[in-house]
Amino acid sequence: MQCIHNNNKNAFVLSIVLWIVAAILVGVTAIAMFSKDSVSLSTKLNYKLQARLSAQSVLEALKFYIATANYDNNSLINANFTNFTYKLPKKIVLDGRSYMLDKNITIKLQDTSSLVNVLTSSCDTIAFLATTPTQRALRHTISGSIADWRDTDNMTRLNGAENPTYEFKKKVTYKARNSDAIQDSQELRLINGIDTIPQVQWQNLRKMLYYGRTGVINLALINSYYLSFLLQIDNSYAKTLIDIRSEDMNKFIKIVSALPKFNDGYMGFYISKQFKIEIVVNKSGARSILKTLIDFHPTKQYEWTTESYNIQ
Repeated sequence: MQCIHNNNKNAFVLSIVLWIVAAILVGVTAIAMFSKDSVSLSTKLNYKLQARLSAQSVLEALKFYIATANYDNNSLINANFTNFTYKLPKKIVLDGRSYMLDKNITIKLQDTSSLVNVLTSSCDTIAFLATTPTQRALRHTISGSIADWRDTDNMTRLNGAENPTYEFKKKVTYKARNSDAIQDSQELRLINGIDTIPQVQWQNLRKMLYYGRTGVINLALINSYYLSFLLQIDNSYAKTLIDIRSEDMNKFIKIVSALPKFNDGYMGFYISKQFKIEIVVNKSGARSILKTLIDFHPTKQYEWTTESYNIQ
């Protein structure tokens, strides 16, 4: 009997020891897994930080590069007219450092004179760019709604939209601004009509928009579709003018300046030196996107001023 009792006691002690060992192993495994996750998380954050620092570093180099570059309409058009972007060299050397532009670092640089200022452009212009030729009814809705969004009263105009329209929309918790001070291009997405266009169409519109100080549209940079609308001419004639522009800029300027709908108050032929910049940096799976609007003043005390800045 004594032997059986001792065996039971030993077995009980052994089971306790095994449970303790198992608990320790589980704890060690959990700590190891947590430590592994922590290391992985720290590494990802480090890559993200490196991507951000790289984007900011490229921007600093770009500021000085643009300020000393000799860009004009012809070089801009010949570089990459389709996307209205400057073709930068693949390697920028500045203050002893080289910045290589490749699949890991890309830059989009647009002069705002080829874009549409949401603060100063007419309702009809924005509505025109927001719609396709087959969306004429929607074009009238958007134009009227933007006008109601901007005016100071609460009277709904034909095809427009005031507060009652937004109050009846589901999940809408805002009212018409009733002020000219549209804050940025994203605000347009709230306006009746624009909020219904497909996402792809909206993204295409946003590429042509900016918020800034100038409202002059550079006719030397825009496409035939937009040119025909601004000058109220047939699209086929606008395409002819584009061909003339590519061959002889002075002749293009002379012809366009004489057209009845040409308005030198908000139409011009020269770049503004106000740039919409987007820098994308990829670093080991991490990505940072820096978007900014910079106004360059080569003849003033300060070479440049930052109008807006966002990094994500």
